[in-house]
Amino acid sequence: MTDLKKDELREGENKMNSYRWMEVGRETIKVYLYVPHSFSGMIIDILTPFYEIVLDRQPAKGFWKLILASETLEEHERDLTIINVDMSNFHEPNRKFHVNSAGRTIYFEEPQEMLWKVQIAIRLVRDITRNEYLQLDMYYFHSAMVEYLDKGICIMGGKKSGKTSTVLTLLSSGVAGFISNDDLSIRIEDGRVIGYGWPRSIAVRNDTLEAIETMRNIRIGREELNHPNNKIPVREDSTFFYPKQLASIFKGRMKKKHKVDYVIFTQFMNEGKPRITELKDAAALELLSANYEHNINKYFKEFQIFFDQPDQKELEIVLKHIVKQAKCYELHQNFNMLDESRRLIDEVILNG
Repeated sequence: MTDLKKDELREGENKMNSYRWMEVGRETIKVYLYVPHSFSGMIIDILTPFYEIVLDRQPAKGFWKLILASETLEEHERDLTIINVDMSNFHEPNRKFHVNSAGRTIYFEEPQEMLWKVQIAIRLVRDITRNEYLQLDMYYFHSAMVEYLDKGICIMGGKKSGKTSTVLTLLSSGVAGFISNDDLSIRIEDGRVIGYGWPRSIAVRNDTLEAIETMRNIRIGREELNHPNNKIPVREDSTFFYPKQLASIFKGRMKKKHKVDYVIFTQFMNEGKPRITELKDAAALELLSANYEHNINKYFKEFQIFFDQPDQKELEIVLKHIVKQAKCYELHQNFNMLDESRRLIDEVILNG
């Protein structure tokens, strides 16, 4: 091997092991990541289209910065708040951060594994952005959202109500666009109700994958998916996807936001054929209120002290605006007849 070739290989290795800045922005909100070159492609793939990414841009003043290089801590040991997060109940590695609140900088010390650091950084980007959006009249709901038959459909409900199953059923049609799973935010823009999606990973029970007809012939290897939760043995009854991975299985589109045309409240029943019922305004308002997310920091509580928590006084007005703009339905579905649920949704949309 020539000396020139050796120099080129050495330069390539140094670059892969070196760090770079990434500007991650959504509208006026930005977060800056200091990450390894070798992981920048993965981060871009996970965060787009929800965020705009600019590589190698130095941080602008006033925005949060996430430093994944733990060796830089030695340069910044003074005046830092240490945050330890015990994740043993979630079977994930514990976290240790050092925070410079005045400089809006978070240094990662633990865990050491970079794949986990990247996953945690993605969560922090999302949570920081969502907190900043609270100041911009954004409201949060227990809701998924897809674009289906050119309509924006919110799928609301509590845990195990069938939100993810309904999303998968609609995506399996091959004509749906993925927007969000379980953490939708809504804002009124020029009188229109707009739903915003987020790059939150999706945990799908393996029996749910089997229950959807078009997915039975799709081979999904957990080892091929780069979400670190797929390596945790106690979670092997589910498969974890990043949004783009799930959409690509169905050759579907990714959408970062869409006008809300329909709100469907889902719940499972043990037997019987699925049925869908249009809701009167009072019932729709009650269900919307029940699915409003009062605390968006359940998984971010150690950091919420660094953010203002405004009183969302306009909530009732926003809920009434949603009911006025969108048609609201209740879907009772049978886990063993998910394709029939899709047929009912088709019928509702096509009949206008």
